[in-house]
Amino acid sequence: MDILIDGENLAVEAGDFVLTDGITQIKQHITTALKTLSGEWVLDISKGIDYPSGLRDTNLLESSVRSQILGVQGVNSLDNFKMRFDKATLTISVLAEVKTEYGALNFNEILKI
Repeated sequence: MDILIDGENLAVEAGDFVLTDGITQIKQHITTALKTLSGEWVLDISKGIDYPSGLRDTNLLESSVRSQILGVQGVNSLDNFKMRFDKATLTISVLAEVKTEYGALNFNEILKI
């Protein structure tokens, strides 16, 4: 179980944190992994994406995004992966079918880097 994140805030109902698990939890972990910068998580420096290097090499960026998704606990495989990087807005669109231990998850996120 995790605390549900609603946008950039922790979800609260009736004065209590809202908890999440299953596919919603895995989706939240994927989003968090993609928003983590390389070296930012001091307890595991292998986590995170080296966005500055990825800005120069989109193949490296795509590989890193795939790797971070596959590194999330509960993710079994990644299918139909598509990533688009928009240099003008510094956003990355990620569309993929993620197979998890709870079933398939259609992941579709636009991330501002």
